[in-house]
Amino acid sequence: MTLTIELEPDVEAGLARQAATQGEDTAAYALRVLSEIARHEGGILSREAPRVSMTPAERVARLDSITRIVPGSKGISDEHLRREYMYADRDDRQR
Repeated sequence: MTLTIELEPDVEAGLARQAATQGEDTAAYALRVLSEIARHEGGILSREAPRVSMTPAERVARLDSITRIVPGSKGISDEHLRREYMYADRDDRQR
């Protein structure tokens, strides 16, 4: 399938920058990112609500799968999921 899209100049520039950081030309990079999004289980673009009854392990796996499609992402570390990390910028006196 051939797809032609008109991008705003700032979007095109951002896409070109991201492609360069990955060592790819812009067209190849755009094709790879769109393919990853389209193949993502559950459809990242889906309006379907996430299951509420996921186990903690399923939640972590879901977060990891979502972050893997973000260009340049290395996923979410255990440190980033700790409560202390999430609220590190809050003043202790507010609690």
